[in-house]
Amino acid sequence: MPNQKHILLIDDDIKFSIGMVAILKREGYKVTNSRNGTEGLESIRTQKPDLILCDVMMPVPDGMEVKAEINKDEQLKNIPFMFISAKTSQTDKDRARLLGVTDYILKPFVVSEVLEKVNGILGQDESSFAA
Repeated sequence: MPNQKHILLIDDDIKFSIGMVAILKREGYKVTNSRNGTEGLESIRTQKPDLILCDVMMPVPDGMEVKAEINKDEQLKNIPFMFISAKTSQTDKDRARLLGVTDYILKPFVVSEVLEKVNGILGQDESSFAA
């Protein structure tokens, strides 16, 4: 597929990652998966994805620390960044907003809503899934 958009998924939950990667690939995206914040930061720096989907709660550095770290890099800080997390507190959402995240999606979620947000951010045709 020409001009295929690249999504980096950073999540330490293997079952969730396998499912999410399959869903995103079915939508036509190139997807890379990192299992922790350290791997994620390395992937961000070497691959410069079009979108980062990141869990908040994972081994050091956690998702908030990953976002704070890439914010320090002029070449990386503007990559769209979405949290997908079970952390529901307003404090966590406020902290994410201050870090400049594009969106904060709560687990469990409706797949079609996540795809709508991802497709919107990446400027893709949303007709590939049912409304």
